[in-house]
Formats: sequence, C-alpha cells, structure tokens
Amino acid sequence: MSGGIDLKRDALTVLFSILIYAGYGLLGLAVLLIALGRGQNLRPRDGMLWGLAGFLAVQFLPALGLAPELPGMSAADLGQRQLWWGATVLASGLGLWLIAFGTSWRAWAPAIALIAAPM
Repeated sequence: MSGGIDLKRDALTVLFSILIYAGYGLLGLAVLLIALGRGQNLRPRDGMLWGLAGFLAVQFLPALGLAPELPGMSAADLGQRQLWWGATVLASGLGLWLIAFGTSWRAWAPAIALIAAPM
C-alpha cells in the first residue's frame, strides 16, 4: 500500500521489538542469577541499576561511537560494523562490571579505559 497504513509491517515491527526486549530481559536475568550465585544480595533497586547498565552496554554506548547506517548512504562493511558493535558491548559490559564490583582504583581505572576505548 503506497501512502496508506501497512498493518503487516507495523505488526512485525511490534513483534520483533517484543522478541528483542524479551531476549534482553533473559540476558539480564542470567547475569542477575550469576550474581546471586556468587553471593550478592540483590534488592529491587539493584535490578533497576542492572537494567540501566544493560541499556548502557548494549544500546547507548555503542551508539555513541558508531552512528546508525542511513538508508542509501555508504558506510563501513556490515561485518566490520557488527564486529565493532560486539567488541564495544563486551568492553562496555566488562567495564561496567568492574565499576560495580571493583573495590579500588585498581579495578576502576581499567574499567573507565574499557568503556572509553571504542569511542
């Protein structure tokens, strides 16, 4: 349909958004269960902070260093962009983990470097 509402496309967008965020929720649950297994005492506030850290690591920090590819515009090779994104998520996640569980500047200094490196 040109110019009209494409309900199929909108429905698929909603469905895939639900699936993606359900996957993020399951990844967050896995990390929380690892923390519980290591003896961490978790409160509801901690869950909010962990969710914020997940958003930072997977969405926000990668977006700071690599702008989305616009339709019709040439950008870096897709494989290179995906590799960069994955490395950024791992570095950001590890950096946030070190900040959360590090007890001194010996952990925080490399954490800050890991978070800032991809930018």
